[in-house]
Amino acid sequence: MPYCKNCGTRLETEDRFCTECGEASQQADTIGPTRGSKPRQPMKKRTKVLLLIIGALCLSLFIAHKMLDSYFSPMKQLQAMDEAISEEQAGAFLDHVQVDEDALLNNEAYLQYIKETEWDHVKEQFMQIVESEEQQPTKLEKKIISSNGTELFRVKPKSVVLGLYTTYTFQAVPVELVASSSMDNAEVTIDRVTEKLNLEEPTTITTVYPGTYTLTAKAENMFGEFAYEEDLIVEAADQHEVYAEFPGYTQSIYSNQMEASLFMNGKDTGKKLNEFDFLGPFPEENGLEFHAEWEAPDGSVLKTDTLQPQADGWYDLDFWFDDQAIYAAEAQAAVSPEEEAGDLVLSFRDAYENAVNFQDYSLIEPYVEPESDASEELGTYIADLEDTNYYYEFTSNEVIDAKIVDELTVKVTTNEQFTFTNHLDEQTDYDREKNYTVVTGEDGYRIRSITYEETEREKR
Repeated sequence: MPYCKNCGTRLETEDRFCTECGEASQQADTIGPTRGSKPRQPMKKRTKVLLLIIGALCLSLFIAHKMLDSYFSPMKQLQAMDEAISEEQAGAFLDHVQVDEDALLNNEAYLQYIKETEWDHVKEQFMQIVESEEQQPTKLEKKIISSNGTELFRVKPKSVVLGLYTTYTFQAVPVELVASSSMDNAEVTIDRVTEKLNLEEPTTITTVYPGTYTLTAKAENMFGEFAYEEDLIVEAADQHEVYAEFPGYTQSIYSNQMEASLFMNGKDTGKKLNEFDFLGPFPEENGLEFHAEWEAPDGSVLKTDTLQPQADGWYDLDFWFDDQAIYAAEAQAAVSPEEEAGDLVLSFRDAYENAVNFQDYSLIEPYVEPESDASEELGTYIADLEDTNYYYEFTSNEVIDAKIVDELTVKVTTNEQFTFTNHLDEQTDYDREKNYTVVTGEDGYRIRSITYEETEREKR
């Protein structure tokens, strides 16, 4: 149905002009609604709100993604570590590094070492690790190598937030600290760790991170106490070795009696000279004096001169005993107590022959124990011979037995033969067996008593 284009009035088909406004009908157009079409409905408010929420959520997620991507960015982590290095903030740097709690760590010294020696190498290697992991993820632990060619850090990728992002953990690698000592049973201390060391045998003390530390050690021996101190500079390495060389000196020894006992400051050390290859080490300031004592086989004790060790001494400590004294003591010891007591009795018999013939007790006095039975009896007998005209001729004196009674006493049995001539020139031959009790004291062996066991007489 046509309508006037000017005023919208309905026209008949045959109308050439609008009956209302006079507009020509050819200007009219069919603009009325057509059959089957519906007017467009406006959008509901709920739909609009839903779309706005979805859009806002997408925007929020995008912003959150960007923020998390920035937060977990390896480059941001590296930048934070770099800033801590530049500002020498050890605590801030170690916030990004995992360390072994059992290992020793000097925070500031460790940071200084990383800054001055390793950081440029660390940054370069870390960026290579990140690039490689982005191109071909492995999630495997990687190594950062020090300028010395040893392991400095272990770096491992770590997935976060449902695996959407990757961060990295830095694990610092410590150095094994090994120590040895110039003295046995030395005690070495570094920071909070103390260990005992064996002589020349390397011992693992602890693990330690690169940096500077103070190591102290102490030791002692029979000659004194020793102390040692060293400032350690530890660099990245598999192992750091330290040798505690205590200040002191040694001296060689020599003696003509190496079985002699060593005395230090007047006291017996309980050791013999032959137990030492040398004496020492001595502390540099010691005030020590040494001498040696040797007990000879006969029980006598010989001593050497007193010696003092010298730090710059080019000579040996010479513990020298008087040769003649040694020879005399050894010769004396070569005779058994039985032999010595028997020899005394035979010497007594030689002297006794003159004593009775000249009526002189003093000739036998050195052989007889004072105030003993033998002294009293022999003194009385010789005194009774005064003003007589008797003569004794000893023809044989023989020791036929000698036995040790105790530590101080020896029993000597003799056979004695002599001829007695009286004042009438009558002669009688005697054959006697006697027992001598011989005792030892400060003056050697002496005769204490004499007993007659058997006597045979025969007149000529």
